[in-house]
Amino acid sequence: MKTLKPILRKAAHILVDVVFWLMMAGLGWLFLQVFVFTS
Repeated sequence: MKTLKPILRKAAHILVDVVFWLMMAGLGWLFLQVFVFTS
């Protein structure tokens, strides 16, 4: 159990990073679509 905890913590951090970047990419894509459609 002691060896598993750091791995889980690292995995959680990576997961948060991935979700964050996916959200950022999604927002960027959304803004791009709006910009293209409105111009």
